[in-house]
Formats: sequence, structure tokens, C-alpha cells
Amino acid sequence: MSYLKILKNLKLNLKLSWQEIVFCSSYNVANSLGILDFFGTIKIGQKANFVILDDKFELKMSIIFGQIYREFAK
Repeated sequence: MSYLKILKNLKLNLKLSWQEIVFCSSYNVANSLGILDFFGTIKIGQKANFVILDDKFELKMSIIFGQIYREFAK
């Protein structure tokens, strides 16, 4: 299952808030992998890796290590 489908499932079927989704899909993952010093939260010194979605869960933008990407293969 794709990452976007997982997020959509968490929001629509499990009725999680966006805060809960971000926590379980980034913070918890980074913590369990032992990389919380670099990933999993948004703060100074962290890697800037995240996605921007629209209300239909379509990917609009990715930011990976501070580089912005707006073109995606469908």
C-alpha cells in the first residue's frame, strides 16, 4: 500500500486528526528507528522531509532535505 493510501485510510476510515496522523507516520517511525535526532519533528537541525497534500490526498509538493519538488509521475 502506498504512503498516500495509508494516510488517506488513517484520516477517512480511522478518523484520526492530522496531528495524530503526523505523529504516527513520522515521529513514531523516526523514534522506533532511532533517528529522532534528525527526522520525525519540525525544528531547527532536523532534516526538512515532508509532503503537502490537497483535500483529495493528491500529492502537491514534496520537500526532501530542503529541496522542493512539484513534478510527480502519475
